[in-house]
Amino acid sequence: MQRPIFSRIGPGAGVLLGLGGVVLLMIFVADLFEWLRGALPDSARWLSTAFLAGGLLFAGGLVLSAALGYGASRIHDFGEDVQTARAVHALSTDALGAIIPGVAVLTAAAAAASLGFRALPRGLGVFALVAFAFNLAAYWVPAWALWILATSTVLLIRPDIGSLPAGEPAPR
Repeated sequence: MQRPIFSRIGPGAGVLLGLGGVVLLMIFVADLFEWLRGALPDSARWLSTAFLAGGLLFAGGLVLSAALGYGASRIHDFGEDVQTARAVHALSTDALGAIIPGVAVLTAAAAAASLGFRALPRGLGVFALVAFAFNLAAYWVPAWALWILATSTVLLIRPDIGSLPAGEPAPR
């Protein structure tokens, strides 16, 4: 029996969209990493490296989640192998938990850079701290996504923030 075309391309299109989102996330992480390296004093540049490491962990968790989600969407291909199908389905429902460590490191490093060294506007630092807390308390609350959107918007609207000499506090 032939399945409709949309049921065959839907999961693949979802994975491609997810991978596109990961590419955009990595552009954001790389850009903010460079910006933090320039804005932090030498003694605190490790925060920019921690931010980059968190971003890489985050992206890896998203790729894992997308791969397992695609595998779960192809559950009919497992045929008689019910145990494997159930295992892939169970893993796919828990796979978003793989992003928790990356988001925690990413938001904690950004909050520390902002609140401790004023490398970002104070409001973004407080928002990063809130996103960090929500990530640890309930990872299904996407405060991190709102923080990424807010940070991107602020840095696009106020590019003068990114041209500060190293160690000079960002304007409020």
